[in-house]
Amino acid sequence: MNRFSPSQILHPFNSFHDTIASRIPSQEASPALPRLIPFLLQASSFQRKKRIMPQPAALETASLRAHFIVFSDRVLNGSKEDRATPACAKALEAAGITDTTTTVVPEQREALYSEIRSALASGARLVLVLGGSGFGVGNVAPEVVRELIEVEIPGIAEQIRSHGLQSTPLSGLSREVVGVTARDSSGALLVASPGSKGGALDTLAVLVPLLPAIYHQLDEER
Repeated sequence: MNRFSPSQILHPFNSFHDTIASRIPSQEASPALPRLIPFLLQASSFQRKKRIMPQPAALETASLRAHFIVFSDRVLNGSKEDRATPACAKALEAAGITDTTTTVVPEQREALYSEIRSALASGARLVLVLGGSGFGVGNVAPEVVRELIEVEIPGIAEQIRSHGLQSTPLSGLSREVVGVTARDSSGALLVASPGSKGGALDTLAVLVPLLPAIYHQLDEER
């Protein structure tokens, strides 16, 4: 009976070779390894397959209104330059979303709540709150956004933090919140994002590619 070394059999399956061949002596493992081949083939084939998801229709970006709310006392009183919203507007413009507006409000719960409600009433379907996503005094943006959404989408917030961690470990200190105000075409997307330029762009880097799928779910006929 021919004996096969682990490297001969497991060479195409690198991940399994690392875990099995490194732990089992070749002389003892060889008789059992042929019996593992069907399992290894099936697992390797599963790893190579990519799940094919239905593609949403193209987003009508020309009709999408976006509103930025800068939630910062320092920007409001002029002691800090707002570098985030111009960069965000440029990022949305590159994605075809050109109808954008910006307001600056003080770090007060009532002021932010009122401004979000006003933006929604004016027809904005993407409202991005920049700032107040930490956990210090006045950092209440996540709580306010949660009051106004019907459905939270925590996976997107997790993606944003994960993306930010590629640039800074401080990303883990941010409390992004993403959700929609309704489950149908009346729904708007609300986001509580870091107020820094880098943090805001991290948010859009994750969010923009997902917009067609988000609005497809909201706008599809039922």
